[in-house]
Amino acid sequence: MNLGLSIASHSGLPPAAIGELAGAAERAGFGAVFVAEGHGDALALCHPVAAAVEVACVVHSCLSGDPAAAAAAARAVVPRYVLHPAVPQLFGEADGGPSLDGVRERTLAGDRAGAAGLVPQPVADGFVAWGDGGRVAARLAEYRAAGVDLPVIFPMPVGSDWGYQQTIAAFS
Repeated sequence: MNLGLSIASHSGLPPAAIGELAGAAERAGFGAVFVAEGHGDALALCHPVAAAVEVACVVHSCLSGDPAAAAAAARAVVPRYVLHPAVPQLFGEADGGPSLDGVRERTLAGDRAGAAGLVPQPVADGFVAWGDGGRVAARLAEYRAAGVDLPVIFPMPVGSDWGYQQTIAAFS
């Protein structure tokens, strides 16, 4: 049976311990180890994990030649995840980063657009690769430089366009 193992970056384990777990999983026959992420801290974890296994990482992207639209779309991604209990760790809120309480309140009230308007841009920047093809490619290069073997691009909508065709064209 081919299995993968997800190791959450918000588990409280130091990067070296996550790397050891990843190596143990590989020796036990796991085909892949995934480090769940949502904040820039995941990049710091990549080197110890990469020493043990091949690393794949899902990277949300908002591809657009309109920088303002792409930045707004990136902020709109955050409310999709803000109710998850791990968000304070993932988005840096637990470490003194910006509060997302207002984003949560608006999301719970069903006002996703209002919630997106309250997302600080640095939070979105840490979670979403956004902009034109060059800017998104530069962000993906950061993941590769940190040890990610396979960045998995997860297009998110800019306006009503999910950008699948643009993504395929930009990175083929």
